[in-house]
Amino acid sequence: MVVAALIGIWFYRTSKMNGLNAILWAVLGVASYFVGKVIAGVFIGIISPEMIDETMKLTLIGLVAGIVAVLITYWLMQMAASKKKNEKHSLMTNYWMIQRICVIRLSPPTKFTMRFNTDSSQLKRLTT
Repeated sequence: MVVAALIGIWFYRTSKMNGLNAILWAVLGVASYFVGKVIAGVFIGIISPEMIDETMKLTLIGLVAGIVAVLITYWLMQMAASKKKNEKHSLMTNYWMIQRICVIRLSPPTKFTMRFNTDSSQLKRLTT
């Protein structure tokens, strides 16, 4: 249980630092630890039922399986954080581009002029 608490704290702090839902990721981290242990137990029960009597080996295998499951979940959390950062960067880029909308005006057929609008009242009028 101490390992599960440490995993929860680790996931909570890391997800909060990355701007993700901290409680959700802490619960997912702890749950992945226990799910990894259960999956390892099921595989051991199917593959080698005589090993069930060896408590030390089961404990060690369960611990390793739980940590592997936690590392996979941590990797998924980091992927979600990088995706969120990329979306935030994309939104900032789009906002910058909207701020400097290029209004193209064709006067005579041979003349091509371009004007950049930075006034917010003109921006509102252009976007609505």
